[in-house]
Amino acid sequence: MKNFLLPIFLLLGVFAHSQIVNIPDANFKHTLLNIACVDTNNDGSPDSDADLNNDGEIQVSEAEAVWYLSVYKLTSVPDSEKISSLEGIQSFTNLRRLKCWNNLLTELDLSQNLNLNSLDCRLNRLTTLNVSQNTGLFGLTCSSNLLTDLDVSNNVNLNSLRCSDNM
Repeated sequence: MKNFLLPIFLLLGVFAHSQIVNIPDANFKHTLLNIACVDTNNDGSPDSDADLNNDGEIQVSEAEAVWYLSVYKLTSVPDSEKISSLEGIQSFTNLRRLKCWNNLLTELDLSQNLNLNSLDCRLNRLTTLNVSQNTGLFGLTCSSNLLTDLDVSNNVNLNSLRCSDNM
């Protein structure tokens, strides 16, 4: 019986450590896997993709290793290459800085990214932005969206807020 259970426990242990983050938006996943969008040497500039083990997926452990994520698109990028959803971002639990401007985002929920302190999500199509649990947030730029409501009442450290040109 012992010999039968040991392989099962080993398999469960391997599976538990290699859980894959569900990222349904193809452009978001492509960016994470193929574009230098994370800062790995803490110099404030993206220098690597998020797929640290190069297996074509983002494991929870890889997402947790990211503290700065830059997935903004230049104005010359066609809409077909822009990101419509950041679903999966909740697994980036140690994320401190997020730049996701000039995409096609309509909603952004960062309530599970409790370490976030800087967000630039301007030039999207956001109608919903949830930063209600980001008490360490000190900089927020959400200009040029479609926001009609923004609750920053829990963002006690917010010292820079730019949200002009919304609906």
